[in-house]
Amino acid sequence: MADRGRELFCCAAVILHNFEIMEVLLNEVIDRVIHTFGMMRNLSEDSLVDARESLGTYFETLSSAGETDPQRLAVCGLAYLRNRHDGASPKFSGC
Repeated sequence: MADRGRELFCCAAVILHNFEIMEVLLNEVIDRVIHTFGMMRNLSEDSLVDARESLGTYFETLSSAGETDPQRLAVCGLAYLRNRHDGASPKFSGC
């Protein structure tokens, strides 16, 4: 019985560690996307804060659906912000 408890504790620790890594990864991707988008558009600080918040929600949705590749998240994030800022584009894939 004690071994089963130890196994569960170890599994929980691994899940928590993976969650923390994913959170750091998402924050790095968000920073990169916001920096890049900020260079592409002349936005106020308030607009960038709003974009950061909405991007965080968007990335949570993508990551919960299994998308964890930082490169793909960055591309989807830029497309998402461009769509929010400029309106829907017929070329937007909706990634």
